[in-house]
Amino acid sequence: DAAYGAPWTCTQTEYWIPNCTYAFQAVVDGEITTKDGKQVIEYTVGQNKGTDSISDLLYATAEAITNGEATPTGNIQNGCVAFTFEHLLSKVGFTFTNTTGGKYSYNVTGVSFTDHDSTGTYTIGTGWDTTVSKSAKALSFGVPGEVASTTPVSAPTTHQIIPGTQTLKVTINYDIYYDGKNVSPNLSVTEDLEYPFAKNTAYNI
Repeated sequence: DAAYGAPWTCTQTEYWIPNCTYAFQAVVDGEITTKDGKQVIEYTVGQNKGTDSISDLLYATAEAITNGEATPTGNIQNGCVAFTFEHLLSKVGFTFTNTTGGKYSYNVTGVSFTDHDSTGTYTIGTGWDTTVSKSAKALSFGVPGEVASTTPVSAPTTHQIIPGTQTLKVTINYDIYYDGKNVSPNLSVTEDLEYPFAKNTAYNI
């Protein structure tokens, strides 16, 4: 994609061996390693960009290319190797609507959750095998602000989590307003949310 700059090139000419087939794969925000004879990507939520989990994890394979020429060559293919990337994580966000009608409104001052799977291993060709460890560190989605009508108000931040059936402990902090007056400040509700989160999928709660 031109938006990501020029195609990658080698600092020196690399030759394609005759009658050999070459397979290509790529990963973004992760690293492919070998474990027990299998290719795996080990991932910890929040490890790639500071202390948050905004970063994504993507993987792609490209169509194998065979050099059918009789001699080694550094120019078997003109152009780029084409990759189609897939998101390996689940994307989660929150949106609020006010169904009370009338003069009531809400000011959502925070939304977060804990107890998400913190570490997982993605095996190429098989999928995720998550650990049983849970993260007590809250993932914050920012401050949605005033929810005055049925017009949806989304939290400003989304997060990527490891796929799999999980029970997230969701906490929402809010104030209740009536006719513009804060009648119930500093309220908080915490509920468990169980769901079979899938990779390459975005969820709006």
